[in-house]
Amino acid sequence: MDFDKIILSSIMYYDDTIKQIRDYNIPFIKVDDSEAKLHTLPRRFFLKNFAKLYDNIEGNMTEVEVFRGQFAKNQYIYFPSKKLYYLIHLKDFDERGLQKK
Repeated sequence: MDFDKIILSSIMYYDDTIKQIRDYNIPFIKVDDSEAKLHTLPRRFFLKNFAKLYDNIEGNMTEVEVFRGQFAKNQYIYFPSKKLYYLIHLKDFDERGLQKK
């Protein structure tokens, strides 16, 4: 493959895309992921500051409306002592998958 640059402009499937780039042995110097990371900076900044203020509160944490859980690794970094739960609404499931067998 002959190209100068790969530009990642979305965080959607970011981790999968990075893995694929590495699997193809594409030099990471050719990857520009600054635009994709720009979209996650406000959330990470909030989480870091939130952890400084509230990590001393007893109990576990829940994130609601999780898409693929890629942001979860940041929660593990800033709340390593917490048990973390990730939830999505049941409306997002296919009804057939919810039926008892």
